[in-house]
Amino acid sequence: PNVPEFWVTYAQTSLLLAEAAKRGWVPGGDAQAKTYYENGIIADMDTYTLYPGTTPISASDKAAYLAHPLVAYNATDAIKLINTQYWVVCIRNGTEAFANFRRTGFPALTKNPVPGNLGNGEDFVRRLSYPDVESSANAANYNAAKTAMGGDFIYQRVFWDKK
Repeated sequence: PNVPEFWVTYAQTSLLLAEAAKRGWVPGGDAQAKTYYENGIIADMDTYTLYPGTTPISASDKAAYLAHPLVAYNATDAIKLINTQYWVVCIRNGTEAFANFRRTGFPALTKNPVPGNLGNGEDFVRRLSYPDVESSANAANYNAAKTAMGGDFIYQRVFWDKK
């Protein structure tokens, strides 16, 4: 009961801004992207102090994490780094983490084979299928959606899943 619940955090927002800066959607380029990136990571680390019984992460541990070769911002791998950290930041919000993974393709996850390879050649779950009751309770709209997507299968991508 004492655990906080968040809809969208400052850490998430900072990392999304980092991606926007890197892609040129907002001003600042790589310098601003790096600032947003590091601010997002630190903000997420600071969030853990809101949970009962936790110990704050020290400034030296934060600095060491930001300097780690697999984490340190660099322009070449920026989109990968930003979206991998977004995955970490969303550890408490799996639905958002999964949505962002499908949007960006990061982090590089191990495939989760669908039993029997349902025909997508990819063996990867991409979406939830509609609940069984939908086909009887809302048949017209269910069938229209199913036709538009080419079926109602967990391996089919939603329209924005490009990766």
